[in-house]
Amino acid sequence: MNNTSSDDILQLKQRLAEQEALNRALLEKLADREREIDHLQAQLDKLRRMNFGGRS
Repeated sequence: MNNTSSDDILQLKQRLAEQEALNRALLEKLADREREIDHLQAQLDKLRRMNFGGRS
């Protein structure tokens, strides 16, 4: 027996689309933060070299 109505299917498709959109947004936010971390790490490395020389 198939008790799944077309309304149920449409609702599930809508929820799936919402979850996929949220996933894309979160992945983009994660990528932004990873880029920021890389940038800050490069700045930190530069400052360390300036203060302590190249052998630190």
